[in-house]
Formats: sequence, structure tokens, C-alpha cells
Amino acid sequence: MRYLCNLMPFMLALALIGCHGSSDYHQDHESTVSLVDIDVVDSYGNSGEDNYHTPLSINPYLNNGVFDIYWLTYSSEPYYVEFLVGGTPNIHHANLVYTQICDGELDLTSGCGELASQSCFYTPALELLCGGLEQAYRGFHGTNIGNLIYGLPQQLYFFVQVCEEYGDECEYDYRKIVFE
Repeated sequence: MRYLCNLMPFMLALALIGCHGSSDYHQDHESTVSLVDIDVVDSYGNSGEDNYHTPLSINPYLNNGVFDIYWLTYSSEPYYVEFLVGGTPNIHHANLVYTQICDGELDLTSGCGELASQSCFYTPALELLCGGLEQAYRGFHGTNIGNLIYGLPQQLYFFVQVCEEYGDECEYDYRKIVFE
């Protein structure tokens, strides 16, 4: 079973890349950054790529509330990625959870090259903390999403947005997630 769990990120990477043509895609756009696809793996190991129409579920008591986000981006320049959570599919009403600078598609040091991933934690205190365990160990507090939750379980929208580092062009996508 552990072997299958270790293969999950690799299989998701192949699925994301296989669905989206060649890496020349970014040359067809005026923007220097293009968000091609996102995926979320929930607390139960379910992927949004497996069933796009069924909301994923995040449980703070399973696997310490860890869930994973994957995104496929074509970028010829540095960009930044943001994670947001909202009560509607309107990103302008969402709460910012995480921001990370990426040095472009060949960035291997920050973990956000062409195919990138990041882990987040959902706590029983209704907080989201992204950026891995090192953020928690450094004393960073999560973003409280209690203002979006009226009763558990609550369906929310998890956004991944990529933006040009030195421009104003952004692209985003979202997945429905049930917070338990």
C-alpha cells in the first residue's frame, strides 16, 4: 500500500502532462504564464482528476489533515502561485491561504517548476496551513477559514492562481472541496 501511495504523485504528473499537449502551449498566449491544470488529492487519497464532478473531502483527523495540490504551468518567466478558499466560485470573494514565488518552468529549488506540488494542512481549529511541515515548525500560523464555514461538513472552493511576477496577468482554476 505504501508503494502505491509513493507512486501517486508520479501517476498524477503523467496524467496532467498526458492530457495537455506539448510544452509549446505558452507560446500561443500573450501572457508569460499559463495555468494548464490543477489537481487536489484529498484526505482519503481521492484525486479530482479521477472524478471532476464529485467534491473532494478534507478531514482534519485523517493523516493530520494533510492534502496535496498539483498544478501544471507553462511559464517562460518567474511567476507566483496563490492558494485561496472561498464560499463561491468567485475568486474575488476568496480568502488568501498561501503565496509562493516560482522561478519558471525549470525551477527545481522551490518545488514549483512546470509540474508543481505543495502540501496543505487542515486543522480542527478550521485553519489551513500550506507550504509543508517546515512552515509549521517555524511557527507560522494558518489562515482561519471559520468565516466561510456555517456547519460541518461545508463545501468550499479551493483556488489555484498563477500570476506573472512582474505583470498583471493571472490565470486560475478551482476544485470543490468538502471540509469535514
